[in-house]
Amino acid sequence: MITGAGTAFCAGGDLFDFQPPDHTIRNVMRSRRLNWTMLLGETPLISAVNGTAAGLGATIALMCDVIFMSETAKIGDTHVRAGLTAGDGGQVIWPLLVGPHRAKEYLIAGDLIPAAEVDRIGLVNHVVPADELMDHARGYARKVANGAQAAVRWSKMPSTR
Repeated sequence: MITGAGTAFCAGGDLFDFQPPDHTIRNVMRSRRLNWTMLLGETPLISAVNGTAAGLGATIALMCDVIFMSETAKIGDTHVRAGLTAGDGGQVIWPLLVGPHRAKEYLIAGDLIPAAEVDRIGLVNHVVPADELMDHARGYARKVANGAQAAVRWSKMPSTR
């Protein structure tokens, strides 16, 4: 299970040292490895989005297999606001979850989307009251952990494997 500490899930990558070319290549490769690891790992990943998930933080949340989100949280790929394309896997995962036109609408605007809208468009599995978030996510994690592990892993694995 993946969740944030305090009032945020994940603010995304650090753009402080993003400009030098060697750092840019390293950051891109690190994000690519993270995305592939999340996709190809056999263990199901559950995200409990407790607060803002922006940029890479949104991608991390959305690359999980089952996503629980607090009704007070927001999520969005804000790369365009920094003059960047929706990197870190955002250009891939958003269209898969909500379709290409809706994904472009949100990726081009770069806004943080409130939980009520996220629930309406089906971007995540469950939007729950903030004080119940971890109970819901842990309950589902226990259910999966107590399941037939071989079947769980094979159900999670992508067909490209």
